[in-house]
Amino acid sequence: MPLYLLKISNDRETEIEIEASDEAEAMSVGYNAMALFVCRNFPPPESISIRVVDANRTPVGRLKMTFEMETAVRASLQ
Repeated sequence: MPLYLLKISNDRETEIEIEASDEAEAMSVGYNAMALFVCRNFPPPESISIRVVDANRTPVGRLKMTFEMETAVRASLQ
């Protein structure tokens, strides 16, 4: 099976080597990796991205997520 790299960036960059049958499957693996990371690290970093490249480091695609949370300031309940 062809090799691909997931280049995961938040505060630092990490590379993970994966095997996938084609570019679509490599992107799917990246999507699943992002979903698992967010579920395990909640709240997630403010911004996370995964760049998918092939074995020659040719870009395949990028997944990016920005997390933002706002709360309303309310008077305390009596």
